[in-house]
Amino acid sequence: MNALAEGHPYFHLGATSISPRHDLLAYGSDSTGSETYTVWIKDLARGKLFKETLAHCGTSLEWAE
Repeated sequence: MNALAEGHPYFHLGATSISPRHDLLAYGSDSTGSETYTVWIKDLARGKLFKETLAHCGTSLEWAE
């Protein structure tokens, strides 16, 4: 979380969720204090973030098969 917050005057980590196959991590972050979150997806095997994000999201995450 400290690495994600670096360079932001405000940072809040929202919900986190591991995919059903345990290969992806989804997490929400708010770096403005607006209480809306951007959802990021990370490939855990490669340690890389997907370029696509979901903006203006709430505080819960759920994976679908």
